[in-house]
Amino acid sequence: MEDKVMCLLEKLYIEMLSMKSELRSEMQEMKSELRSEMHSMHSQLCFEMDEMKQVMATKEDLKGMASKEDIKNMATKEDLKGMATKEDIKNMATKEDLKGMATKEDIIKLNNNLFIMENQLKNEIAIVYDGYKQCVEGISNINYKIDRLTEKVDNQEIRLQVLKTAK
Repeated sequence: MEDKVMCLLEKLYIEMLSMKSELRSEMQEMKSELRSEMHSMHSQLCFEMDEMKQVMATKEDLKGMASKEDIKNMATKEDLKGMATKEDIKNMATKEDLKGMATKEDIIKLNNNLFIMENQLKNEIAIVYDGYKQCVEGISNINYKIDRLTEKVDNQEIRLQVLKTAK
């Protein structure tokens, strides 16, 4: 009878070790998948930010443009009559030359899109982190149960030894 009990306990212990190993393996897979997903999201965000940088004007690009104050102080058409020649005007930038420059509206739209993307990424990271926390809690719970079962097995082994020596 004692041999059967010991055999069952041994099988139970082996099964618990197998389950613990499987759980660790599954956690490693989940961890790898999470890292891969986060890396993919990071790469996508970097790519989109690079695209935005290519479209947006820099401070350096905007330095030569007139401010609102400059425009208020500029001469009117009436003031300029007879001052500039046709040759002077030919050398000035045209609307076509200025088409490639980003407007304030373009910059505002890009900033809004960046803000939206950052918020979406924050939400997704929060979801991933929550899943990670749930996995860690589950594993901690399983480890606690395994420790309790191991302790019970150890106590049973001690009792069996006591019974054997009492005979």
